[in-house]
Amino acid sequence: MVQKISQLAVEQSQSSDEVSQTISEVVENSQETAKGALSVLIAFKELVEVAEDLQTSVSQFKL
Repeated sequence: MVQKISQLAVEQSQSSDEVSQTISEVVENSQETAKGALSVLIAFKELVEVAEDLQTSVSQFKL
């Protein structure tokens, strides 16, 4: 009986370690996703600026 309880405690500990590892991986992936989203935002802002500059340049020409 004591041996069974000890075995179950070890298994529970291993399961807890696996859950902790999985949570750590999710946190890491979330941080990487946030960095990627920020990069996309910066690139989009730069694209908007280029589009606005182009629109300004083109508006000088009249047909």
